[in-house]
Amino acid sequence: MTGVSINYGDVAPEAKETFIAEVVDSEFDSLSQLQRYNIDFPNYANPCELYSVVLDGSAVALPDEAIPVVGMWSKQISGADGTFKAPVTITLTSEPQFTSKGLTFTFDTVNNIYPTNINIHWWCDSEGSLRDLGEMNFTPDSAFYYCANDVEYYNRIVITFSGINMPYNRLKLRSIDYGYGTIFKGDELRSVTMLQEINPISQSISINTCDFTVISSKNIDYSFATKQPLSIYHNGKLRATTFVDSSVRQSKNTWNVKSEDYIGIADGVPFEGDVYKDKNAIELLAEICIRAKIPAVITGIEETETVTGYIPYTTCREALMQVLFVLGAVADTSNSAVLNIYRPDNEVKQTIPLSRIKPGQKFTESSTVTSVTVSAYTYAEKEELTESDAVFVYDASTAGVGEDILVKFNEPLYNIHYSSGHGSAKYGT
Repeated sequence: MTGVSINYGDVAPEAKETFIAEVVDSEFDSLSQLQRYNIDFPNYANPCELYSVVLDGSAVALPDEAIPVVGMWSKQISGADGTFKAPVTITLTSEPQFTSKGLTFTFDTVNNIYPTNINIHWWCDSEGSLRDLGEMNFTPDSAFYYCANDVEYYNRIVITFSGINMPYNRLKLRSIDYGYGTIFKGDELRSVTMLQEINPISQSISINTCDFTVISSKNIDYSFATKQPLSIYHNGKLRATTFVDSSVRQSKNTWNVKSEDYIGIADGVPFEGDVYKDKNAIELLAEICIRAKIPAVITGIEETETVTGYIPYTTCREALMQVLFVLGAVADTSNSAVLNIYRPDNEVKQTIPLSRIKPGQKFTESSTVTSVTVSAYTYAEKEELTESDAVFVYDASTAGVGEDILVKFNEPLYNIHYSSGHGSAKYGT
């Protein structure tokens, strides 16, 4: 496919990241990969499967890592008629409830192998009480198939596959999307503008964006709801994974859409922060990304590296920036389906001579930096505390009562005390 194309999921926002899959009959412990967007892998050859090893160079061996990127593969191999001895069942569960117009499945699109029958049963699990929302049977005719059924307020789905269209093969599932997927391309797209940038020292973390106008050729009433996913391709290569930030409908089939990447998502998720001492850097980065529900790949940072310092109550984007700045690493979403965290290469790749400056360009010289002042802060508990050290921080009579009340502190506090009248805290310097 040449030119620009945009894959759009008219899906329930955050459903993919929230639903957890369970499969008894699974070849790899890779079910969490179903929570990722744009999962892709080559045509992995398996001599145990019929017609799997195509002798044209397109089939490759499975990689050596313990859990390769494969999505979900069944342990069972289909029989001579394509059926399984026992149905393959996927159970999807989440705590919050979602609403969508159906489910979109992506199976083995390389070899066009797909299930011949899918049974989907929707449930609502509320405080341990299951409410049946109905079930439907579907008969796919391709490896990319949309199961249409408008269901409201579900948080449990049971999906059953009884067989596939190819004998002696495994069921291979790349992704599940909670809604309808479509592709905009050609004359449907206007004014596609993309911004991609990184700060080499993570003094800030830029939000990569993609804005465009779509004039749909399909008679479908798209929603372009906030946080719905977009995958931007150019000449068949993934250039960005973004999420709808806002949209304006100009006419029946015309929308102006603005979208942001994973950093934009992280900018809207709070991070409680803490005082860290010799905290494992990779674990802290993972905690921030998990809090923001961002898939991340961390490379170039040693497993033994630690960080020490104070992160106040802030956003996941700001917390990520502070940790990356300390580590000398960057966060980049360009040309990727995940957030890539790595250290830039310090090696000089190329020296740009003055002859490269063309007419109309500008070259500005500024003062040379000859010194840098670095200030460091440490926090420690006071050995002795007096009443004058007490700080009043919270009053339930004015802040409200109930569960999960968030109290924000302006400084790192410890030795917190509560009384029936009010709460108080003492803090170290």
